[in-house]
Order: sequence, then structure tokens, then C-alpha cells
Amino acid sequence: MLRAHADSSNIEVLNTNSSNVCTVEQVEDLKRTLSIIPLWSAMITSLLIQQASFRVLQADTMDRHVGTTKFRMPAGSIPIFEVITFTLWSGCFDRFMMLFLQKITGKVLVLSHKQRMGIGVLFSIASALAASIVESIRRKQAIKQGLEGNTDGIVNMSALWLAPQCVFAGLTSAFGSIGQMEFYYAVLPKTMSSLAMALLPLAIGVANIVGTVIVKLVKVITARGGRIGWLPDNLNQGHYDYYYFLLALLGIGGFIYFVACCYWFEESAPNQLVEPHEDEADTT
Repeated sequence: MLRAHADSSNIEVLNTNSSNVCTVEQVEDLKRTLSIIPLWSAMITSLLIQQASFRVLQADTMDRHVGTTKFRMPAGSIPIFEVITFTLWSGCFDRFMMLFLQKITGKVLVLSHKQRMGIGVLFSIASALAASIVESIRRKQAIKQGLEGNTDGIVNMSALWLAPQCVFAGLTSAFGSIGQMEFYYAVLPKTMSSLAMALLPLAIGVANIVGTVIVKLVKVITARGGRIGWLPDNLNQGHYDYYYFLLALLGIGGFIYFVACCYWFEESAPNQLVEPHEDEADTT
């Protein structure tokens, strides 16, 4: 009786411990998820540049007439150039551009997922630099017209000057965001497809928080000693061009970090089983 009771107790302990033991597949899935975290974090800077923009405020101080017509674009419609660029490029890239590049290079896989993500980071840097240049020109024109202290004045400069940075932002999404989604789906197992779908929105949320913190820090640091600072309510008195240039520097740092992460990351298909050779199959 005592031995039977001991055996039953051991069986219960084994059953309890087995429920807490992870399978090899679960451990490999966790390792694969942790391995993409560096690359995931490296893409936050490009998303940060996209979110941390003052295009609408800039457009509100510029001439928004379309050509010689009397029609004025609403200031809030300026980001439409980003949407149009993203829609056209993402729609035409796989259907036309990829086929064209495949014919030229003779390769089936012209751009890898990581290469598309890297191109997206470079376009985000170009967007920040274009925004810095345009804002510098706009501010100089406002001061030249004597509108430095006038928040309601319209600068004699077309709001279409803001289109290039919007185009670069659209290309950032077309390459970076789509590249991220494809990368996560290719690397993570199919059982973790919901996680792959959630990683990009999570990165966007983190980028929004980081962007808000950067704006607060820039306002506090640059406004010390009673100075106006870089980001006052009056764009003509501030230096929003310096802020955009700071974002470009952060983007360059993020790109270097991204390249380092790509160097250390080994991309391979998840749950890839090794098929036995014919000789081994015969011997078994």
C-alpha cells in the first residue's frame, strides 16, 4: 500500500511538472521573437520622423492657391501627397517595378525585406532634410516680408513646397512599413501571425510617445533663459528647421543602428525541417 501510494504521488508530481515545461518549438519561437526586437526597434526612428511633423501649421502660413485659380487648398489636405505617393508606389511596385528589375538583374528576389526596410529609413532621413530646407526658406521669406511677429500673415511662398517631404514620407511607408510587415511574416512562425501583425502598430505607438517626449525636451531646453526657443507658437519666430535637422540626425543614427542589427541578424525560415537524404531513408 505504501509503495502504491508513493508511485501515485510521483505520477502526480510528474504530471504537474510536465504542464509547466515548454516544448522545443515554443522555446525556438520565443528565441525567434527576441531576435527580431533589435530590428524592430531600429525602425522606430523612421516612424518617429513621419509622425513628428508640423506640415499643417506650416501650410497655414503659406500661399495655398493652386496655380492661378482662386481655389485654396485646406491646410489639413497637405498630407494627401503622402497618401497618393504611398498608394501609387505600393500598387505599382510589385506589379510593374519588380518585374522590370527582375528582367534587368535576372534575379527573382531583387530586394530583400531588410533592404526594403533600409531604403525606407533612408527616405525618412530625406524627408526630414527636405522639411528642414523648406522651413528655413519659408522662415527667411517671412522675415523678409516683415511677418516675424505676425501669426496671421501669409508668406509669399507656395504651400506646394511642402510636397517633396510628403512624397518622401509616402515612400518611407511604401518601403519601410510594408517591408516590416513582410519581414515579420517571413521570419516569425505562422502560429505567431497575430504578433507579426501587431508589431508595426506597436512601433508606431512607441514612435508617437518618443516624438512627444522629444518635442517637450526641445521646447524646455531651447527656451531656457527666457529665449523664444525652437518650437514656439509663432513659426516665424522659432527655428522649426533646426528641429527637422535634429530629426534627420536621429534618423542617420537610427540607420547606422539598423545596419548593425542587419549584420548580426541571421534570417532563415521559421520551423524549417531538414528532409533526410535518400540514402539515409533507405538505411532506416
